[in-house]
Amino acid sequence: MKRRTVLGLLSAAPAWPLSAEGQQESRGRRLPRIGFVEFAAASVGRQTLVPFREGLRALGYVEGSTIVVESRDARGDVERGHALIDELAALPVDVFVSPGPAASRAIVRKTRIPVVAVALPPGGSEPELFASIARPGGTVTGFSAYGEEMSAKRLELLKEILPTLKTVGVMHNATDPTFSAWGTQTLADARIHPAMTHGDFAPWNLRTHHGRISAFDWEYGELDGLPLADEAHFTLQLGFQMQNWTPQQAHKALMNIAVSRPLRLNYDQVNAIHAVYLLDQIVRLLGEGYDIGHDMVSWYRQVLAKIDAPRREAVMA
Repeated sequence: MKRRTVLGLLSAAPAWPLSAEGQQESRGRRLPRIGFVEFAAASVGRQTLVPFREGLRALGYVEGSTIVVESRDARGDVERGHALIDELAALPVDVFVSPGPAASRAIVRKTRIPVVAVALPPGGSEPELFASIARPGGTVTGFSAYGEEMSAKRLELLKEILPTLKTVGVMHNATDPTFSAWGTQTLADARIHPAMTHGDFAPWNLRTHHGRISAFDWEYGELDGLPLADEAHFTLQLGFQMQNWTPQQAHKALMNIAVSRPLRLNYDQVNAIHAVYLLDQIVRLLGEGYDIGHDMVSWYRQVLAKIDAPRREAVMA
């Protein structure tokens, strides 16, 4: 499929002649139809659909007279979203306008109707949708945000704007290949790499066999966890459960880890990781039913409070 052909369906006057539409209707000929499916709530879809309709009007198209826009929203229900795609394909629509990668993937798996996507992953990150930016192939075209390729530049600009910047938080949707790739690349450019973590790495979850140490009980294990979290957890659990450390002693132990610059990270980066780990532990304990006043929760909160305010606030933000 050539991109010019599909984009022409949406914007080129010769594809849908305005002056002839009244004559076509009188002869029983159908109007061109555009299908739009929003997998999230209708309010989210309107952010794309409203300006799209405004653009059509600016080009001279009139809904119901020269063109038909069939819009649907799945209200966050994936199964409903798939059913709506089937419904529009059966009409049929001539082209789909997709608000994002999730809808685009669902459409190409169900139909060969051309898709114009408002947001696509960077080139090469999702071969199911297209082969490359230059030669996409298949039935999908649209616009790519080039998010992950720009991550290093964004970090560089942030450092120029804030010369004292030491810690940057990265939040992304790990379940979506598009945003997962962006988040992974940003972490790489920041030189803080995800790591496989046990999640509850402590003496009582270790055993020895023929001189070798192995860990069990991987209930909280992650393949892309926070680096150094296991080391911090082992140190603090050992201190709290077996050595009756005060929060001051626990903080000193964490400082010693940071001074050693593990993984070639600087002192501030390690402190930021420790702050994230402490927050994660507090949230986990509360989620498991521990009261805010429980000894362990209180102890972790006191250790977190000893991380200097600028770093702690930067991580919390």
